[in-house]
Amino acid sequence: MPASQFTVTLGVQFTPPSAPVNSGVSTFGAQGNCDAQNVGTIDVPTTMTPPTTYDIPFGSVASASMVLVKNNMTAAVGLKINGSVTVNFDLAPGAIFMMAGPTASAGVPLISVSATVTAAPTATEQLSYFVFGS
Repeated sequence: MPASQFTVTLGVQFTPPSAPVNSGVSTFGAQGNCDAQNVGTIDVPTTMTPPTTYDIPFGSVASASMVLVKNNMTAAVGLKINGSVTVNFDLAPGAIFMMAGPTASAGVPLISVSATVTAAPTATEQLSYFVFGS
C-alpha cells in the first residue's frame, strides 16, 4: 500500500472570444499515490559558470507519477527529460513544468529531469521542485 497521496489542482482563468474579461474558468485535477517523494529548491549562485546543468533530485523515486519544476530565476533554463543529451524545451522565468497522473507510466516512465542554466544570475536564484512516485 502506498505511503502517501498527492493532489494537483490546476485552475485556468481566461477571456473567451466576445466574452467578459476573465469569464472563462476551468479546473483540472490529478490525484495519485506515491511510495517516495522529494521536494526542495536548488540554489543557483552567482559563481556558477554557464552552462551548468542541475539534476532535479528524484531521491528514491525511480518512476515519477508527478513532477513539478518552477523556474524562480530571471533567465530561462533548458529542461532535459529522461537523460536527453539536448534540451527538450526552455522554461521561461517564472514558468512551471508539470506532469501529473494517478500512476507512473508503465511504457516510458519519467525517470529524470535536469535544468541547464546558460546565464549566471546577479544574485543567488532558485529552481523549486516536487517529485512524487515509486
